[in-house]
Amino acid sequence: MVASQSTVISKADGVINFENIRTVRFMDDDENDVEVVVSRSGVINIVEKDSQRVITRYDVTYGAVLKVHDKKKVSKGDLLYEWDPYNAVIITERAGRVRYKDLVLN
Repeated sequence: MVASQSTVISKADGVINFENIRTVRFMDDDENDVEVVVSRSGVINIVEKDSQRVITRYDVTYGAVLKVHDKKKVSKGDLLYEWDPYNAVIITERAGRVRYKDLVLN
């Protein structure tokens, strides 16, 4: 079975404005720089360049992989982020070692 990815596409032209978005960055297996959202209440606003009026807002899902950067231009139809809605992710903001304790089989 192939994993299903959900995507969010921009509905308008404008400039990206992140609100309450925290991320972690890492290099994937193909040496691509990946930025993953670790905040629970982040929003991507698309604003008009001159007036800074918010055109549209997108709630960003925890664990989403961002495809845009803050303060950059975006066009209608551009991919903003993607995520796997069928996978509950746990992401750490710090490097370290994981130790399991008191795990019970089944």
